[in-house]
Amino acid sequence: MATSTSSGAGLMDRVIAWSLRNRLITLFIAAGLLAGGAYAALTTPVDVFPDLTAPTVTVLSEAHGMATEEVERLVTFPIETALNGSAGVRRVRSASSQGISIVWVEFEWGTEIYRARQVVAEKLLLVAYQLPEDLPSPVLAPITSIMGEIMVLGLTSETVPEMELRTGAPGSGADGGLPGHSARGHGGHGTVERRGVRGRVPP
Repeated sequence: MATSTSSGAGLMDRVIAWSLRNRLITLFIAAGLLAGGAYAALTTPVDVFPDLTAPTVTVLSEAHGMATEEVERLVTFPIETALNGSAGVRRVRSASSQGISIVWVEFEWGTEIYRARQVVAEKLLLVAYQLPEDLPSPVLAPITSIMGEIMVLGLTSETVPEMELRTGAPGSGADGGLPGHSARGHGGHGTVERRGVRGRVPP
């Protein structure tokens, strides 16, 4: 330990002695380092809120009239199976609810988002024949990230039943004309039922 400390002090003494003997060169080196640091500080891009989410593609599938179990078995599971193992995919997550299926496909860091969407779109074409024929084709949600969630609103009432609040919430927003607006989502507590009307036209 003493030998290491002595060698370190000796090296520092030699550097200081060289700097004192070559004052002009030392000043030029210091000025260059100062100018380089100032240039780097002024030109380095600064992201105050960095995007911490991996490149993600969201697949939305409507399944009107289907219960949650049917959506999971007939819609969500085939899509997940087709997307698992795709090039660059690191994780596939899903959520099934009454009448809708959402699948999130996360790609490796650095994957170009448009290439990721192309991979998912190609897989959806292959899995289309496995889905029920009377359902609309799955669609890709707009390109967003967790940093794009700007505002979360909640509806509460002491007089209006929860079912009426849950039923009226999707049409209560007036956000269609906001510049830069991509999409909105709505949801309610899992135990709150939703009122729905289902009709069948005779052939």
